[in-house]
Amino acid sequence: MLTNGIANPGDLATRGVSSSTLLTSIWLCGPKFLHETFLFQTDSCVPSLNDAVPEDRVGGRLRHANLAYGHRHPILLPKRHILTNIIFRHYHDIFLHAGTQLVQSCFEEQYWIIGSRYVIRHLNRKCIKCCKVRASITNQMTSDLPYFRISPASAFMRCGVDYAGPFQIKIIKGYCDASIAVYGAVVYLRSYCENYTPTTKLLVSKSRVTPLKTISIPRLELCSCLLLSQLINKVANSL
Repeated sequence: MLTNGIANPGDLATRGVSSSTLLTSIWLCGPKFLHETFLFQTDSCVPSLNDAVPEDRVGGRLRHANLAYGHRHPILLPKRHILTNIIFRHYHDIFLHAGTQLVQSCFEEQYWIIGSRYVIRHLNRKCIKCCKVRASITNQMTSDLPYFRISPASAFMRCGVDYAGPFQIKIIKGYCDASIAVYGAVVYLRSYCENYTPTTKLLVSKSRVTPLKTISIPRLELCSCLLLSQLINKVANSL
């Protein structure tokens, strides 16, 4: 069944129209705005990107550079568009969630965004994995000091092992080993005479470099428990 052309306007493109009229009709050539030169706004920064704007590419001064055409004239992308977001996600994923500077440098090898640094930082904040990495660590509240830490007591009534180091040293051939860091554990005994004159005596010391005294422990493989027991026994015998 054939419908009359008056009742079916879509059929006018092929019925009752001459070839010359069809070549100049809007059905074939499209609307006029497709053939007009696009005029940018006066406050737009796109015209300042030089002469390759009609191709939707950035111009610049790299025409004679030994680079690919897409690198010398990257494609111009809108600032807020779904295509820009998709391309950014692609670069952001293949570079393992890199920072703004790395993604921008790789992104601009093929594409150019007006205000790209702001756009990349804005999209980077929306990445769930990056937000988890940038999450602030909650500081645990410290408890009160134990009773034996704030109560006066006799010397060496309570002992413990603390850590000090590593300390950077200068290696002198013939005076120390090949280590570049030193660790030490030293215990001193301070006593007072009747006239309140203090006397300090070195009891035990342990070091990775040249021994300080002849009573130093030579073995470096002693664990902290063994060192603590020897220090306590030495202190107990000296009192």
